[in-house]
Amino acid sequence: MTVQVKYCGGCNPRYNRNELVGKIREDFPGAAVIYEAPAGTAVDFVLVVCGCPVRCASHERLRGLFGKRIVSSPGEYPGVYKELCGIESKSGEAVAEQL
Repeated sequence: MTVQVKYCGGCNPRYNRNELVGKIREDFPGAAVIYEAPAGTAVDFVLVVCGCPVRCASHERLRGLFGKRIVSSPGEYPGVYKELCGIESKSGEAVAEQL
């Protein structure tokens, strides 16, 4: 599973955004967390990490095969976790079908 992370500019962060991304690395050790996808490369999921409720980070051009989620507080992590669990199981099913 590949997760592309896009951070906001960080002008008014109200929590440690790196810790939230660190939880993804911890909870999904097999996931590739990247910050920029090479041209023409598909990613499974895009996570836009904003530091405050304004959610001003631009993300219109970012696409994930299984979607995109914008978060602006650590309280939103359980939803991210649930979504990534679903993607991880779908990715595993796709690999099993190819074998």
